[in-house]
Amino acid sequence: MEVGSYQEMIAAAKQSLSLVSFRANAAGAEQERKEALLRQLRTTLDERQREKECVQHRTCEISADTATILNKLRAIEELDMLDSMLVEKNKQLYQQQYRHDTLLQQLANIETILDEASLEGKLAGSTIEAQSAQCVSCCEHLRRCIAAADRYCDRHTSHVLSHPVSVIHKSIRNMCRMVRERDERLIIQLEDVDTQQQHAASLDHCFQKMEATYTCEMEELRRSNQDMIQAITQSGEAEIKSLREGLQRAVEARQHLLRRLKDERRLPVEGELPPLLVEMCSAEDDSCEGVGSSPLRSVPILGFFHPVGPTPRSTTAVVMSSRNTNNNDEGENVTRNDADGTENAASVRNIPAVLCASKLRGSSLCHGVGPTQDVIDSEMEELEYRAVAAERDVDRMQQRYETLEEEAELIRHEYAKKQKVLEEKLSRAQEAVSVLAREKSEWQALHQQMSHLIS
Repeated sequence: MEVGSYQEMIAAAKQSLSLVSFRANAAGAEQERKEALLRQLRTTLDERQREKECVQHRTCEISADTATILNKLRAIEELDMLDSMLVEKNKQLYQQQYRHDTLLQQLANIETILDEASLEGKLAGSTIEAQSAQCVSCCEHLRRCIAAADRYCDRHTSHVLSHPVSVIHKSIRNMCRMVRERDERLIIQLEDVDTQQQHAASLDHCFQKMEATYTCEMEELRRSNQDMIQAITQSGEAEIKSLREGLQRAVEARQHLLRRLKDERRLPVEGELPPLLVEMCSAEDDSCEGVGSSPLRSVPILGFFHPVGPTPRSTTAVVMSSRNTNNNDEGENVTRNDADGTENAASVRNIPAVLCASKLRGSSLCHGVGPTQDVIDSEMEELEYRAVAAERDVDRMQQRYETLEEEAELIRHEYAKKQKVLEEKLSRAQEAVSVLAREKSEWQALHQQMSHLIS
């Protein structure tokens, strides 16, 4: 029965060790998954960076096109103003030429009338009365013509001096008003472009801050995962080492007991070691290289011995006292910070030393009658305590792992929120770019219309 319970305890310890290794593998898989998430985040940040650069490039192009269009519009407005001034000047010159031709025609008519009158006076000069009457009529006609010419010249001269200047001033005022209105519209558009550039710069700064934050968070997660995996690995290695050392000490104690029983000429029951004990003793480890190849693999197993006298229980008492002491120490270690994996591993390493001392004190009392049952009980209690300590370590590791999972979930949730906000800002920036592109197309259409009108 003792051998069966011993095998069960060894199987439970081995199962706990396999569970620790399985959880260590699970932690490694979680680390790989988080690294994949980090790569995905970096890819997303690179895409956002490319989109940001594209928006900046488009903004620069639109700014350059806007400046070019403004220069062309200023040149077109100046040409329109000069063209209107030239047209007005041509109209004035044409009117002056027309008035000059009209005056010359009137003077020519007056000269012909005077010539006709002089010819008539010479031909008809029969009497002085007729000539005087004709001269009076001619003089009156000449006075009327001269007065009419004077009135015409005065009226048209004042019109020439007043009307063209008013027309020019009016056209200049209209052109100045149009230029001011266009300048105001262009200033408003430039302010919109500056606002969009400032918004793009703020988005760039926000992207940089978020990238730095994500990098720091992922570095912290990577370091915490590496520390956790390292602590799990160290605690598992320490537990395996302590179990193997305990098995080696148990085999040595068994060999010692067999030698003593042989010296006392007690008849053993022939048998083999339990297969689980043989398998664990034959494992490859530097601390127990000679256990697998030792002759203890086929030592005889003793039968049950019922002593006459009282059986000493010093070993059990020592083990239980050490167990209580270590339980108190373990409770103190549980209340500490979970991140202190080195202290937990050290507390696990300190257990075999106490148990070894208690076992040696118990083996020193084995010179009496019936030591086999006490030694086996002490070894079973030692294995039970180690299994309980391993389970506690595994529970602490599981709690720490769950805490890390909750923190990672919170970080992913915050990242999703920030990514949603950035996508909204990017959509607004794209809408602004589309509006600028539409305005650019309108400016190009207006420029084409102006060029057609000029041509």
